[in-house]
Amino acid sequence: MTRDAGMRALLRMVARVAPTDASVLVRGESGTGKELIARALHTHGRRARGPLVAIDCGALPETLVQHELFGHEAGAFTGAGEAKAGLLERAHGGTLFLDEVGEMPPSMQAALLRVVQEGEVRRLGGDRPRPVDVRLVAATHRDLRAMVERGEFRQDLLFRLAVVELRLPPLRERPGDVGLLVEHLLARLGAQDRRARALEDDALARLEEHGWPGNVRELENVVSSAALLAAGPTITLADVDRALGQSLTLPGRAGAAPAAGGGAALEGSIEEIERRAIAERLERFGWNQVQTARSLGMDRNTLHRKIVRYGIIRR
Repeated sequence: MTRDAGMRALLRMVARVAPTDASVLVRGESGTGKELIARALHTHGRRARGPLVAIDCGALPETLVQHELFGHEAGAFTGAGEAKAGLLERAHGGTLFLDEVGEMPPSMQAALLRVVQEGEVRRLGGDRPRPVDVRLVAATHRDLRAMVERGEFRQDLLFRLAVVELRLPPLRERPGDVGLLVEHLLARLGAQDRRARALEDDALARLEEHGWPGNVRELENVVSSAALLAAGPTITLADVDRALGQSLTLPGRAGAAPAAGGGAALEGSIEEIERRAIAERLERFGWNQVQTARSLGMDRNTLHRKIVRYGIIRR
């Protein structure tokens, strides 16, 4: 579902790469659909009958990542009454999706590299190697090459993960897709509970002008909100403006809707903008992370990861 030439080229590349066992690194901002690309690579590949196992590398503390990836033997630690296979073993014969791989701590980068090189894994508390045959698909919103230069990510692991690298363009770079996505979202909403199923032209224009820092996830949030706010079967510009009042706006896009709460345009890097916007939204919702994440068009795990990464603290 795209009119964008760059997106169509990316989908053609996905179709070419999917039947192979090449490791793929998917780069893109939060909410662009990196997990959907990973699923397409698996579904249309030779491992489609095998498992697709996903791990969010930024959602687990370092002490649990090794346990989750490698599993453990009975008695490996207090409370380990039974042996448990890790995610690598469970993905045997299929695909392991490493979401937000840039958040993986250095110690686990080294451990994962050994598994990739040797094709086997040892559970915690065990000494018997177990063969693992998995295809790796990794995703990140970070610049891993810049992280390599800063010593934050292993270059040899990057080479292993990025045999093929795909960049998923943000929604603001393909405004022609907004109308298609809105049409799809409204049809889905209408099928579920008969919400508003049409959009005024000026309301669609406003959506196409928005910067969409939360990308497709944010668009879905705004469309759902506008449909609920609509008094009749048609979503008006006023409905969209009220829904966008809960959304972030990136600077530098002509005609974009003003940021919630008014005020001067934010300045600085995208990360600085995102940090300030998240901090403001957390204060607005009394640090309720579920409500904050929903208003920003991201999931709670992603929000928590960003709070930690940006060092945002409650005042």
